[in-house]
Amino acid sequence: MKIILNNTVNGSVSELIKELGRNRTKAHSNINTADENHIFIAPDRFTLSVEQEIFEILKLQGVADIEVQSFMRLAIRELSKLPPKRCLTKEGAVLLLKKTADKVKDSLVHYRLLANSRAFAKEMYPALASFKTSGITHNDIEDRLDSLFKSTKAKAKDIAVLLKAYNEELLGYDDTTTRLERLRDLMVKSPHIKNSHIYIGGFFHFSKQESDIIARLMLYAKSVSVALPHSSRDCYPWETLERLKLLAEENNKEVEIIKTVTAVPEPFGLLSRRVFSYEGEPVGKGLKPVKVYIENTIYDEFN
Repeated sequence: MKIILNNTVNGSVSELIKELGRNRTKAHSNINTADENHIFIAPDRFTLSVEQEIFEILKLQGVADIEVQSFMRLAIRELSKLPPKRCLTKEGAVLLLKKTADKVKDSLVHYRLLANSRAFAKEMYPALASFKTSGITHNDIEDRLDSLFKSTKAKAKDIAVLLKAYNEELLGYDDTTTRLERLRDLMVKSPHIKNSHIYIGGFFHFSKQESDIIARLMLYAKSVSVALPHSSRDCYPWETLERLKLLAEENNKEVEIIKTVTAVPEPFGLLSRRVFSYEGEPVGKGLKPVKVYIENTIYDEFN
């Protein structure tokens, strides 16, 4: 497993794309590996810009062996090869939670009256989805109830009841959280994953589900390379790097850390180096002043 570190997010992604290019050139030089695929996983909102950057950096006109996915889009692609389940949109999941709440509301304490509200399921669903994404089950919540204060304990107990009942109602369906769980579980059976090099960039942190998927990719993909914004001088997410190193250790995979630096023009370089820095060094002389504009509303800022 390779971990590419860079002082900027864009720089880390660019270096990861160059790594993709090197692997692709090496694969094409051997007839036995010429059909290998390359999957770049990026946050949903960045997939288009990453696609554009791949073509620009690698100077490509067209490709059939590179694809850019998010974790969710990769899950949808892989699950499309299995017997279909009914996939719920967020609105569908909220309706299912409303149905669940109606069934168990007599078992609730803190949320018993609120469960009758039309807005209850809409407000509660993000909380349940957060627990599921973090890998927290209703059993985990119940095991810690005794350590909570009385008011918090009542809320947590109700959430555990709702989470358990919602998961039971969810059987036969897929929502945004179960798609990632199923992607994790089907890695061992996916020939597409086994024939692919994986590149993951543009992230600061990974959820528990995403971390589990990365761990499986380490086992079943041809290789895994991850890019992180990171610097010894700044307050970047150290825990993400340490978590990846731990995942590799747990899966008996060696880690190669590659440190790169992207030059950032001033005065933005100063901001990059100092805004989140722990070091109390004074600002150097000779730099152009940074202008700050203030408007009354966000709409005035565009005028």
